[in-house]
Parts: sequence; structure tokens; C-alpha cells
Amino acid sequence: MFVTFAKAVKFEGKEYKDVELKLEDLSGADLKQLINDYARMKKIVNPVMRTVTVICWDDSFDLFVASKRSEQPIEFFEKLPVAEYMQIIGAVQAFFNSSALEAQAI
Repeated sequence: MFVTFAKAVKFEGKEYKDVELKLEDLSGADLKQLINDYARMKKIVNPVMRTVTVICWDDSFDLFVASKRSEQPIEFFEKLPVAEYMQIIGAVQAFFNSSALEAQAI
């Protein structure tokens, strides 16, 4: 999935018009690993709180996923202008929401 920005953004001297988020090939094991890595980074040790944090779709989890599934560090996403920042968060949330809806339709 490519997220195309309304205008190019600069990061570390390079200009970006888009970013590829490789979400489509995520497996359940990949998502579980992302959740565990995020929980470890945030020092969330309680397994119930791990689930609650992710289910609530903490924006920083969305950025964490975007960073892990692209070739960009989290700082790239954090330094985006607010419109592009929200565009990334929206793209990750929309992917997970549409996946959940597809699963319910089966």
C-alpha cells in the first residue's frame, strides 16, 4: 500500500512524495510480534494491557506499525506535517478496520 502525500516532504535531506507501507502481506504471527515488540518498547508487561493498548489503536502503535512495515524510522513519521502524519495513521487504521470487516463478512 502506497500513501501519497499532497506535497513532498523532506527528511534527512531527501524528498519523499510517498511511502510504502507493506501491510497487505501481514500474517497473524507478524501482528502478534508487532504487538509484543510495541509492548516491550512501551514497557507494558501486563498481557491484558497489551491487548487493550492495541485494541484502542493508540496512535503511536499505528506509527510503530508504519515504521516496521516501511523502510522509514519512526522519526520520519513523527516529523511529517500534521496532514501527512494523520494520513499515515488513517491508512494503518483503515487497513486494520477493513481487514476486521472482511473477516466479519465471512
